[in-house]
Amino acid sequence: MKISSPWSLAQTLEEFGECCNICFEIGLYRIGILKREELERDDFDRNKLSKRLLDNPFDALLFFTQYAHERMGAGNFSKYHRIALRRVLGKKDFVSTLFNDKKFPDRVWSEFKKLTNGKPNERCTVGPVRDILIKLIEEREPNIIHLLKKHSLRKASNLLRGLKGIGPKVSALFFERFARIL
Repeated sequence: MKISSPWSLAQTLEEFGECCNICFEIGLYRIGILKREELERDDFDRNKLSKRLLDNPFDALLFFTQYAHERMGAGNFSKYHRIALRRVLGKKDFVSTLFNDKKFPDRVWSEFKKLTNGKPNERCTVGPVRDILIKLIEEREPNIIHLLKKHSLRKASNLLRGLKGIGPKVSALFFERFARIL
């Protein structure tokens, strides 16, 4: 039996694309990058978002947290990661804390473990939570996006995959989202 649709394939894909964009914007709101009033406006500007992520290392890291735990079946790990970062930072500046507090990565990890009730699944989470901060410190680059842009795609992917818990799927997902807005 043939089912006819009043919409063409092109119209269907266009509507689906718009749904994906709205979901993407809602995700940015949920992780704290977009504010409610930005979400409610009908003029979402990817160029402004790109500039914000390039100019604000903390927002760039929040963007990373969304995807670092995405495909691990990790439940609330992404949310706990952001909460741990915010709790440890308090009102302090991210960049100065990153470079001046030698214990910052370990304190974020410790807070993350508390939030997971001592069950952080280290095999999957220590890299995206603690080790990425150590890598940012070693490279003297507070913005993960700038750090990755310094390298070829292969080297940037290897850098992410070198973090315990980030494999080819998560790396590819992050770069796909990363390419969408930059």
